[in-house]
Amino acid sequence: DFLLDLAKNKQPEKIDQLLDFCRQVCHRFAVAQIEQGAHATSIGDSSSGPDVISPTYYRKFAYPHIKRLLDDLKSQNILLAYHICGNSTSIIDDMVSTGAAILEIDQKADMTKAKFAANRRTTLLGPIDPSGIMAHATPDAVAEKCREALDILAPGGGFILGPGCALPAFTPDDNIFAMIETAKEYGHYTI
Repeated sequence: DFLLDLAKNKQPEKIDQLLDFCRQVCHRFAVAQIEQGAHATSIGDSSSGPDVISPTYYRKFAYPHIKRLLDDLKSQNILLAYHICGNSTSIIDDMVSTGAAILEIDQKADMTKAKFAANRRTTLLGPIDPSGIMAHATPDAVAEKCREALDILAPGGGFILGPGCALPAFTPDDNIFAMIETAKEYGHYTI
């Protein structure tokens, strides 16, 4: 219903109020995490991705609220990792301009374009497919995908190798170890 209301431009002032309320809740939660000893926090914003809404709607509805959230958190020296599921390539420049310390990208994002957009302004985290590769491939296939990501995203710094989204609970330990060992062996770069 919410997405239909967006598409039909129904009650835009109420949509804005709802999104602002969500922003306030995220802010309070981030502050509470830091107060309890966290060094940073993160937010997942999957409904704002181009696989769900258009880049135009992202810029109109989601972006102003995430930008304000990040500005408020940065003024309190709180680091935030920002994740949008799906192919975020068409909004990657916008995501960078939010000021997030880390952008979590998934396997659908164009790694070369993401690296170019990040350009020492943020750190990228990901993009290994959690359900296709991490959960179901062999350790050798995991290592191959990790090396590919390192080759594209690591040069010049600003990259953390990891899954593109949450790992399924049934992800084989051997695949997780394959990612870790690949990072240790091939993840060295100079800035």
